[in-house]
Amino acid sequence: MITPNEVENIEDIGELDGSPVQIIQTKGGLYVAAGRPNGKKDPEFLAASSHPAVVKFNVEKQFKGRFRPALNKSETGSEPVVMHHDQYLSSGLANKGYSIYTIQKDLDVTAIVTKFGVEIMRQEALIKAESLELDKTFVKGLQSREAVEGEITKSLLKAVAKHGEAAGKESVELKQFNQTVEIKKILENV
Repeated sequence: MITPNEVENIEDIGELDGSPVQIIQTKGGLYVAAGRPNGKKDPEFLAASSHPAVVKFNVEKQFKGRFRPALNKSETGSEPVVMHHDQYLSSGLANKGYSIYTIQKDLDVTAIVTKFGVEIMRQEALIKAESLELDKTFVKGLQSREAVEGEITKSLLKAVAKHGEAAGKESVELKQFNQTVEIKKILENV
């Protein structure tokens, strides 16, 4: 349950079965969608994540054909494009509640790893003319050693590469290592 003093913002994001769906942003950075599926009397939580685009993506996926997103006139640029990449996680990580998403807004791509909807790792990238440039990695709630040595980092890199491939790019620039790697090699070998 979210109490009123924990709420930062509430915004309409669409309709589900003719009833409004709202996204609630908490002061701690969690986004939760709430609505009334099947005309229920009381609202219920529909999806949660640390990124609003992922929440909307999950509501659209869960209620395919029944959810109608709102058109936000105040948003500048295009709607974010979200891709789900759990296929790059082992069944062990998936069973522990991990998920991977990439979110593209204009030329910026953000890849996030969540555990039960809470962001634990983020990779920022920029789509350039010929490649996808990886810039910053942020780790939250994981030991750095776990992230670097573990499967999570490899899975995240594959997700970013797959997003770059979908954007028509052939390589990923690893800015921190001053190295460029072909996307097909990442997808084959990591």
